[in-house]
Amino acid sequence: MNKIYKDNKGTALLVALLVMGVLISIGLSLSTLIVRELSITKDFLSAGKSYYAAESGIEMALYGLNTELPGWQITEDSDGDGYPDYKEYSVFEDIKGSYALDNRCKSYPCLEGYDASLLGDGGYFRGFYDVLDQNESIQIPLFIADNQAGEEPKQVRGFTVEFYAAFEKNDLNFNLESIPSWDILRWKLYGIKTYGGNEKITESISDFTAFALIKAGEDDETINTNSIKPSWFGSKRCDDINERDTDEIKCVLYHFSGYTTGITEGQIAQSFTGVCPNTTAREYYEYSGSDLESRKLESEDIHYCYSIDEFLKKHDFNYLTLTNLINPSVFKSTVGKIDLASRIYFRIEFDDAGPGGSSAGPDSTNQVVRSIADITAKGSSGDTKQSINVQIKRGSFMPVFNFSLYSTYTKKEHDCEYWQADGECEKKPNENEE
Repeated sequence: MNKIYKDNKGTALLVALLVMGVLISIGLSLSTLIVRELSITKDFLSAGKSYYAAESGIEMALYGLNTELPGWQITEDSDGDGYPDYKEYSVFEDIKGSYALDNRCKSYPCLEGYDASLLGDGGYFRGFYDVLDQNESIQIPLFIADNQAGEEPKQVRGFTVEFYAAFEKNDLNFNLESIPSWDILRWKLYGIKTYGGNEKITESISDFTAFALIKAGEDDETINTNSIKPSWFGSKRCDDINERDTDEIKCVLYHFSGYTTGITEGQIAQSFTGVCPNTTAREYYEYSGSDLESRKLESEDIHYCYSIDEFLKKHDFNYLTLTNLINPSVFKSTVGKIDLASRIYFRIEFDDAGPGGSSAGPDSTNQVVRSIADITAKGSSGDTKQSINVQIKRGSFMPVFNFSLYSTYTKKEHDCEYWQADGECEKKPNENEE
């Protein structure tokens, strides 16, 4: 027994080594778990940092849209791929970001990024048009802000508005032949004119436009215009616009019969009769004078069939307003959905030059602000990257408002100086008086 006991020397060391191996294994397992959790936590924090870095880019773009002029973009398309370049920024040393803003387009509604051939279905091209419901208005700025500080915005010098309605001739309670005198679309241009070098004032030009009539074929009867052959007006003829979205839409070309003016017996002012070209407004009052003090309106300052192109050349920061004036009472009571029949479908093509290439130059553009701005921002922190895309609809741009001030107070609720023109305070009405 003593011999056996002596032969078991070193057993404790073996047991100790075995226990240490078990403990090391457990420690390594725990260390692996801890390291993995630390890595996950690091990636989680990096993901959060990169996300908020990307969100910062979205916020910067939204701030720019809110504070800058329409059509503002912080970057240009330098590589010609059809998309703006990314603007880079740094949040912290280890947190980077960039964002791009696509806020311009060559037509309204904007069809960039779409296959134009897919928008037409069997020759029906409603996909190219936006909708104006009854009494609805839309305002579109005819300029874009450049991204370089101190540079003047670029002005749209050429445009064509094309429109039609979807009702059938049998829906009307009057003869279709009277449509040419039925003004259903009101348009108005606002612009800023400079007097004396630095004095500025907002002026406007407006008119009402009717549907045109077309013949569908040699033997077909006359019908109103449609999505393939729309009615139109603008500073340029619709067949003179460069780089159209599609050549399938062919506008109706109007015949200009001329106009006359004169003073009819029993009237003081001149009366206007005739038809103006669709590139003009029937009447425009152009004030004369070199500054605001000498600004006045003479009889010779009343222009008939005034060119829209001339107005655009003399004014900057122009806005175009369109209003649907279809009266639902023109439809028969049997028409089921009068609200749909009262819609006007419209589209606008833009050009950087007026008729015959006039007004073209470095300050001209064929782009306007998009109806929906597209913002994409990217953020990175460590090995983590995040990307955010936001689309925001443009607000309403209206530089001039038509307004009225009125009061619902009765005299007894005012002090007399509010309603006594002579300044002499008459006896106030008694409480029982109306």
